[in-house]
Amino acid sequence: MTTLKLELSEETAEWLAAAAARKGVSPEEAAADWLAQLAWEEERPPLSEEDIAAIEEGIADADAGRVYSSQEVRAALGLKD
Repeated sequence: MTTLKLELSEETAEWLAAAAARKGVSPEEAAADWLAQLAWEEERPPLSEEDIAAIEEGIADADAGRVYSSQEVRAALGLKD
């Protein structure tokens, strides 16, 4: 394993500490997760036209009030809580 030293702005360090507290992990674990997520995002392929259309459809549904709670979705799929 390699050790990496990061120098962060106070604002970023505070954000990272708050994220670690919310997740119940150490700041080091939160930083490693954050870096891994950034790396993954760079490797992720761009959204397709189909993806964009589905997102736009979901936004339109939400704007029109066609939204469902998690419980409603689970019930419709026959899943137990």
